[in-house]
Amino acid sequence: MKELTKIRKEIDKTDELIKELLKDRLISIEKIKLLKQSKEWPKSDVQDKKREKEIMENIETDFEKKIFKKILSESRKIQKER
Repeated sequence: MKELTKIRKEIDKTDELIKELLKDRLISIEKIKLLKQSKEWPKSDVQDKKREKEIMENIETDFEKKIFKKILSESRKIQKER
C-alpha cells in the first residue's frame, strides 16, 4: 500500500502540472480568439487543419491522441464563442 500511495502522489503532482498547462493554453486560445475577432475572421474558419495535423504528428500514443483531439476540439469551440 505504501508504494500505491507514493505512485498516487506522483499522479497528483502530474495532474497539477497538467492543470496549469491547460490554463496557460486557455489563455493563449483566448488571445487567438480576440485577435481573430479584431480581424473579423469568420466564425466558421477557426480550424487550421494544417496546424492540427502538425500537432497530431508529434503524438505517439493512442492515449495522448485521444486527449489532444479533445483539446483541439474544445479549443475550436472556445474560438467560435463570440
